[in-house]
Amino acid sequence: MRLSWKIYAVVYALLILLNLYFNLYHDQRILGYYEVLTALDSRHWIKLVSFYLACLMDFLGLIPLLLFAFKVRSPWQDIWKLIFIGRILGVLLGRSYEYNYLASMLQVNAVNTCLSLTISILVAFPSFAAQFVYAFRRK
Repeated sequence: MRLSWKIYAVVYALLILLNLYFNLYHDQRILGYYEVLTALDSRHWIKLVSFYLACLMDFLGLIPLLLFAFKVRSPWQDIWKLIFIGRILGVLLGRSYEYNYLASMLQVNAVNTCLSLTISILVAFPSFAAQFVYAFRRK
């Protein structure tokens, strides 16, 4: 069972790192989206900050996932709890571009959009479960 967690953790870490690379450096559509929002209304800078914080939480969330998969104990339980909560908030509040993209795709092809969303949830859910178990386990 632990081997499957190790494989999942490494593959998921690579997916997150590739996603961060494309979101922050390669794909200018996402950053352009936030620049346009801010140019139209300066109050939308909070969406850009939320996006960057969500990216940071995704990156930091890899640490407890890898620690869980490789059975490494950490004395910093409270930090992992905060990062877990930060990841949840990042998913809920820091994904304006993705939510609008999904909403527009839902109008075009609902079946493919629902299928893509379901696959994304199924791929990400074990990382949240492992992080939750690692952060909130009893000592």
